[in-house]
Amino acid sequence: MKMKHLIKRAAGLFLIIAFIATMNAGMAADSIQQMPEGFAEYSRIAEQQAQALEAYTVLRTTFTVNEDRSESYPDDYAGAWIDGSKLHIALTQDKRDASYRYNELLKAYGCVVFETAKYSLNELDKIRFAVFEELKDDFPIVTHHVDVKANKIYLGLLEVNEKSFFASIAKSDAAGKILSGKSVAEDLFVVGEEASSNLDADFVGGMALNAAYVGGPGPNLGVCGTFRYNGLIIPGFITSGHNLALSGDYQRLFLSGSQVGTVMLLQFQNYGVGDWAAVARVGTNYTESNKIYLSTSGNTIGYITGTIDDLPVGSVVSKYGAAYGYATATVTAQNASEAFGNITLNGLTKAVLRQGATGNGDSGGPYFVGTTSFNFNFVGVHTGSNVSNGGVIWFTPYVRFSHVFTVRTY
Repeated sequence: MKMKHLIKRAAGLFLIIAFIATMNAGMAADSIQQMPEGFAEYSRIAEQQAQALEAYTVLRTTFTVNEDRSESYPDDYAGAWIDGSKLHIALTQDKRDASYRYNELLKAYGCVVFETAKYSLNELDKIRFAVFEELKDDFPIVTHHVDVKANKIYLGLLEVNEKSFFASIAKSDAAGKILSGKSVAEDLFVVGEEASSNLDADFVGGMALNAAYVGGPGPNLGVCGTFRYNGLIIPGFITSGHNLALSGDYQRLFLSGSQVGTVMLLQFQNYGVGDWAAVARVGTNYTESNKIYLSTSGNTIGYITGTIDDLPVGSVVSKYGAAYGYATATVTAQNASEAFGNITLNGLTKAVLRQGATGNGDSGGPYFVGTTSFNFNFVGVHTGSNVSNGGVIWFTPYVRFSHVFTVRTY
């Protein structure tokens, strides 16, 4: 009896080993996928930044997300950025006091470095929007954001006449009112010359989406998930909002000749915060997944297994667009405002290409970060680019639509 029992146990153990071997073989087959060019360098840097990014995610718990999905910050917070493996946090009070206040929150992270700054991020954001409103009719301001490293406001103009522009700023009392009499440094503003940007939208998507009709240009599918609408949980996906509508032809999205989606929620308006659309799935030809493309051939697939609301300055990020494929970039500004022709969008994240390209046809495509091959955190969708001006690209971070959209992560 004992021998029969041992034989049964051995047989069971053999089946378990065989099952594990089969699973490992499947995983090995998965790992044979060829990663896109540039991924090895990105992966190395992302691993180096992983702890700093985790600490930044914890720091974000002190931020307030407003009703319009913009953000407000602690009164002493002046911004954060990643440099190498370190997360630098700028605060407006003495280093010792500042570090004491935040140490309890971030005590698990040895990568945090505290810096001092003159102005808080709340102050600088209020000033830049006030100055923009006051001067936008007289000067072609196409972009503005806070340079957190320098603790200054950057304003990008189509044409720069610094003498005239700074004379107008000097006459403005917007900064003084917001700072309640606090002295304003002469070099608080930095001005640069910028070309106008384009909304990358003529296209076929991360899967090949078409808008309005079977062959019409449309956005990329960003990422699948569910969203809340009139008390219901609707399966579908997220994409960019420009060139779409809540009624009429441009409410409908097509894939391979069939309608697969209907735009139900849309954020795209002048001076609005972000550029996105939540699309309800139509029909049963396709089911939602957590997959994203990593190559234009479609042979390399990644998986979204988590989300991050936004990325600090200095972070490296990957993106994919159906027109130009895989690319990597470095974040240079958060909560930035950019003019795309006759419309200005707020609340965007700005980055500069490190490797790869982007352009028309990439709108709505996913942005993602991660240190493990093929598994990534979703961080936003592509909005537009200005590749002729230093490879600048723009995306709408997840925080702008996380209140209504839940990303599929399995």
